[in-house]
Amino acid sequence: MKTACIAILSLALSISAFSREKFSFMQEFHGSWDGLIFFMHKDTAYKARYFIETNVSARIAMAGYDNRAFFFLEYKVKTGLGRQSDIVIFDPRDIAFASNPVFEYRFKKVRAQAGLDHSCLHDIDRDDHKTEYWNEFFLSACSPNYLLEEFRPYILSHPLATPFERTSWYAMYGYFSKDFFGLANPSAISGGHTLQHEFSAGAGYSPGKTGPVIVNARLGIRVLVDEAGHAYQTCTPELECHMAPGTYGFMFFLKYNALDQSPVRPRDGLLELGIRGYL
Repeated sequence: MKTACIAILSLALSISAFSREKFSFMQEFHGSWDGLIFFMHKDTAYKARYFIETNVSARIAMAGYDNRAFFFLEYKVKTGLGRQSDIVIFDPRDIAFASNPVFEYRFKKVRAQAGLDHSCLHDIDRDDHKTEYWNEFFLSACSPNYLLEEFRPYILSHPLATPFERTSWYAMYGYFSKDFFGLANPSAISGGHTLQHEFSAGAGYSPGKTGPVIVNARLGIRVLVDEAGHAYQTCTPELECHMAPGTYGFMFFLKYNALDQSPVRPRDGLLELGIRGYL
């Protein structure tokens, strides 16, 4: 009996030590920044509102297990500048923040995520009597090379990849919670909109590295559904030009908002030209 107890205890300690070795903390950090300018404004209101935009994001793996399961914290900031007049051009219009806890599991060919998008959109020096904010629970899946931080390393390390292997994809479903399933005051959870569901999908294709450049074409589609069942569609083709040399990523991009029916700050018909750095 004593021998059996010692054996069981030794096995338990071994399993515990083995499991502890698989845990990691603050193992990964990914970030990006970009600046872009808008073209093809369809009216004077769009021209006054959309001029220049900057975005900064950070993604930190707070904890991980077996290099497969991770808990990330994401933080994003967007600043929008409009046109004030011919003399004073720059007009700070709005700023948006997002703080997102995300669980990610890495299969060999798929990245699966579940998380919460907590976003707040604020106006600057103006009041339209509406501030949009939400808490959106989401489930998503994508190919590893769809993620910005994994696309460039994948292309560079797989020069003989087939066209199918250079294709990337993404799919997501989101639910805009109004009261955290009855656990919270609705005014503290969501406001300024009536959105209920989100369905998003994306695909990309790269012909690979050509000289110092990696070209990638993307197409994004999103459908938002409000509480009354009305659907709002978005379609955004995009062309990226990544620089192959260097330790970190740098790219030029051209994005066209071919269709944007979103009830929250739409960009219908706008063309975006910008630069982005990432790691």
